[in-house]
Amino acid sequence: MNNASFTVEEILQITSGKLISSCKSPQNVSEILIDSRQIGRAENVLFVAIKTQRNNGHNYIPELVAKGVRNFMISSIDFITLNKTSGDKKPDYSDCNLILVNNTVAALQLLATHYRKTLTYPVIGITGSNGKTIVKEWLWQLLSPMMKISRSPKSYNSQIGVPLSILKMDKDSDLGIVEAGISQLHEMEKLTSIISPEIGILTNIGQAHSENFDNQKDILKEKIQLFQQSQKIIFRADNAELSKMIERCYPDKLLITWKMKEVLKYLKDVKLPAEFRNEATLENIGHCLAIVKTLGYEPNDFKQQIASLIPVEMRLEIKKGINNCLILNDSYSLDVNSFSIAIDALVQQTRFEKKTVIMSDFAPIKDEALEYQTYLQIADIINNKPIDKAILIGETLNVYRYLFNKEIETFSNTKEFIKKINSLKFFNEAILIKGARNFQLENLSNVLQLQEHETVLEVNMETIKQNLEKFKTQLKPETKILTIVKAFSYGAGSVEIADLMQANNVDYIAVAFVDEGIHLREAGITHPIIVMNPEANALRQMIAYQLEPEVYSFRRLEQLCNELKNNNNDILPYNIHLKIDTGMHRLGFSAEEIDELIAKTKFNKSLVKVASVFSHLACADEPEMDEFTLNQINTFRKIAKKIEDGLEYQTTKHILNSAGLARFPEAQMDMVRLGIGLYGAQENLRNILKLEQALKLKTIISQIKTIERKESIGYGMEWKANRKSQIAILPIGYADGLKLSVSNNAKVCIDGQKCPIIGRISMDMCFIDVTGKKVAEGDEVEIFGENISIDEFAKKANTITYEIISTLSQRIKRVYYY
Repeated sequence: MNNASFTVEEILQITSGKLISSCKSPQNVSEILIDSRQIGRAENVLFVAIKTQRNNGHNYIPELVAKGVRNFMISSIDFITLNKTSGDKKPDYSDCNLILVNNTVAALQLLATHYRKTLTYPVIGITGSNGKTIVKEWLWQLLSPMMKISRSPKSYNSQIGVPLSILKMDKDSDLGIVEAGISQLHEMEKLTSIISPEIGILTNIGQAHSENFDNQKDILKEKIQLFQQSQKIIFRADNAELSKMIERCYPDKLLITWKMKEVLKYLKDVKLPAEFRNEATLENIGHCLAIVKTLGYEPNDFKQQIASLIPVEMRLEIKKGINNCLILNDSYSLDVNSFSIAIDALVQQTRFEKKTVIMSDFAPIKDEALEYQTYLQIADIINNKPIDKAILIGETLNVYRYLFNKEIETFSNTKEFIKKINSLKFFNEAILIKGARNFQLENLSNVLQLQEHETVLEVNMETIKQNLEKFKTQLKPETKILTIVKAFSYGAGSVEIADLMQANNVDYIAVAFVDEGIHLREAGITHPIIVMNPEANALRQMIAYQLEPEVYSFRRLEQLCNELKNNNNDILPYNIHLKIDTGMHRLGFSAEEIDELIAKTKFNKSLVKVASVFSHLACADEPEMDEFTLNQINTFRKIAKKIEDGLEYQTTKHILNSAGLARFPEAQMDMVRLGIGLYGAQENLRNILKLEQALKLKTIISQIKTIERKESIGYGMEWKANRKSQIAILPIGYADGLKLSVSNNAKVCIDGQKCPIIGRISMDMCFIDVTGKKVAEGDEVEIFGENISIDEFAKKANTITYEIISTLSQRIKRVYYY
């Protein structure tokens, strides 16, 4: 890719950095990364070590040196004392370029600002509360047949994402499109100098990311700073307050406005998909039409392309595949930037040693030189990453097969590949499927994934990550995080969620039983794992798999110590976690047992070491019980101090769960435990921390029938039609976790239409009343998700959110996406 490249001397000059160590042979930098997991080819890479509240990129430098990376931008030299590599030998930095700067994020922004000034083509800057990514992607769909466009990947619009986007832009493009997102005051000023857009678009002003602003006027003031250097500003003129502020702030700019009535008139003879006929989508189309006209094109010439716009999936699905494979399905679009991001996602599947890419030709590229450069870039990405095999589908890829230095197989089209798929023997590997829309590689995804239940639980991994970050805002920098993945991660999938938590550097993972911990270890989870209820007959296995036990009784402590006496001395003293009963009266040592506990723990100090002391809140999410909760917290503080004083060393202390952290952050102590809160499943936590729901349970309509008045349906004939009715049968029942108690008591949603569940829930099926609704067999049905919250559904089932999701059957297919 013909993007930013620098010499070390240039980087020093641009960032005012100091070279504290240098390579014996000079290296130019042509790739800048901030994620150690994305390192493929180490040559010419600059790793920027960024410190955040919860993580520190400097910690990964020793292992990157071992992988051959030689260029680092740092803000501290403390990492030099760390040894993250295997063995006792410390890494040698004498042959590394170590560039010391005051702030690595600020230095990254300076590099991007410098590179932006070298670009000779116009750049469009997009900001707003919603729609930024969709407008950017639709502009690319509309304009890329006429010009070469560099655009920011996915939603890279932050203080770090924007400079990375700019640094990846091709020097020989015709147009750049970059999004800018902010979440607090004074952020846009930095992005403005980096992007310097000639043309600015304001999509809209809503409530997204508004928690750090007093009102919408302040949000608007911050966002429109992006247009300080713009020659033209595009926005919708229906909002009078917005129009006045922009006119007042930028009287000397060319303001290009449009109104919704103009868009509706334009679309009168355009056959838009039904799902596009909503205010937000029409607004996004309006912005695109305004840009098309601003760039000198005639909007009427684009009506066919507008009708053919592809919805922006903005997600990469991860599914279980045949023969113990993992399928990463990103088969709806293909360009160099999104391909690079998808490859990074594949490389990060560290549980699978073998990694395979299946990709199609690009959409036809008329310019031969541009076509060659595009496929050369794709080949370079694959050649320089730990990819084992590339399966190339299409005539053009067959022509350029010589560019790839990996094992390759070629096929003319998708149908030919599917015919021969059984002979390829995919087994125990991670497989990325990436292709242009016209190759219909989604059919390939359907063949390779496990053919399971048509009922699916969708798990939005990006939302879980964002919820984790929102919890982190409540924490002190030194507070640790323990995430609970017991009971199949509350139904969401234990390995997948544990893998996500490990990748996001939580401190501990916890399970309920030893076999759950063993399952994680065998799946490649290396983080410390606590077992909350270690069974006596599994203690030997627990030790063998390096799982750390909760100890809640003298009997269990004695059993553990006896087992440890017969074990390898190398593992001693073994970490244990003491559970204290402060009023819930479930498991745990009582206040009266603490003196004896201290004595027995000290007596066995050669065998065990107390890594943490903790207790469990009984009513953290019930305000009427706050007096009891505060008493638990105070009791625990006293007992924990007594234990530390008696043991004569400090331990990690924790009592807060998700609700406890949201409501009592002052009691976070040394660590907090996050479980169901990560999924945004509870309304009170969503309101307090602005969490998003990460789970969606959906199924399909198997059959539709007409029922005459007075006819009954289902077991027990509990529902009788009071009119001629249309009923739909869904392939989900109580064996899937759909509670019997929602019979005749809850609703589902089909394309925004609420439909009641009728009749008694069966083991594998249920009925809904669709009389008067526009539905068809095969339509998707939401049980809970965007339109029906989990807690709303739980109320109808007369239970709690925990039970709703944790009892979902494992025969339901889980689909993970970003």
